[in-house]
Amino acid sequence: MKKIISIVLIALMGLMAGGASAAEAPQGNNEIILHAWSWSFNTIKEHLPEIKAAGYTIVQTSPINECVVGEGGGRQLFGHGKWYYHYQPTDWTIGNYQLGTRDEFKAMCAEAKRLGLRVIVDVLPNHTVIDRTQINARLDSAVNGRENLFHANGLWPIKDYSDRYQCTTGEMGTLPDVNTENPDFQYYYMQFVNDVLACGASGFRYDTAKHIGLPGEMRDPKSPENDFWDVAMGRKAVKGLRLAVPREQLFIYGEVLQDRNVPEQGYAEYMDLTASNYGWVLRNVLNKHDARADNLLTWHHSVDPAHLVTWVESHDILQRPRLGRHERRAHPPGMGLPDRPQVWHTAVLLTSSRQHPRQLLG
Repeated sequence: MKKIISIVLIALMGLMAGGASAAEAPQGNNEIILHAWSWSFNTIKEHLPEIKAAGYTIVQTSPINECVVGEGGGRQLFGHGKWYYHYQPTDWTIGNYQLGTRDEFKAMCAEAKRLGLRVIVDVLPNHTVIDRTQINARLDSAVNGRENLFHANGLWPIKDYSDRYQCTTGEMGTLPDVNTENPDFQYYYMQFVNDVLACGASGFRYDTAKHIGLPGEMRDPKSPENDFWDVAMGRKAVKGLRLAVPREQLFIYGEVLQDRNVPEQGYAEYMDLTASNYGWVLRNVLNKHDARADNLLTWHHSVDPAHLVTWVESHDILQRPRLGRHERRAHPPGMGLPDRPQVWHTAVLLTSSRQHPRQLLG
């Protein structure tokens, strides 16, 4: 597998002292991900030549599934931003009011392919919209009734994230936890995944991946077996349906944020993982303006670096109301979703996940 650099490209008024542009990425890396956070399909398509010229090789979209139209819609990004509604699915079909239609997504993927770029999609099968009355009737029908959509524990808040049963079956931050082990849900979800691939995508970033259980972990009473990842990665079919593209041809990584009792090696059997602890360390060093303030010579992860994606600064970090010494502001308050990227867009992160950190420090 080729080297990966994970880049979050978000419109910034400014970056910390010594910030670099995308074109200044370390030499020797074969892949660079542009996280086109909240960019519409048409915006991405329009700027693909510039993205390619800047050296990016993969574009990651925000979630493209149908989502709730929160607070009457709108495109406000910061302050009381509307980006949060991307992460509240009402159905698993392509297209939503913020990013665009299925046809626009397909056209964007086709143009990316023409230019030699790949597109990966942020997907989130773990949960639905908070307001369950907003769930599309198609989804209810697909699982033979709302009562089959969620885990038995799925409407009970997680109180201890180090408790793997709570973490993989409970309600995360008021988001109801989907019974991802229900074969009817798996079949419906895999139809969505295969449609995304048919439109031209080349992989996925799995949001909240650590909240979906692994084989061998404690099952929810409604779950026949913890086999979601086997189905999602094409190791097994569900009701005769299988991942349409061979797994080895896709780039897939999961948001498995590091914490106590997270089975990192188990998730690494299925996908590449986010090196979130390294992100904390790098932010700490940069904020202190002192390269010796923390240890940058290790990835702070139990998984082989060949299967890590750097995870230094994301939309979650940028959007938290307060981050103490790590606080960031990416847009002036109240600024809307970008119809056009501005000239002061700059990359938050330029580090490789596949080189030893010593090589990056020079």
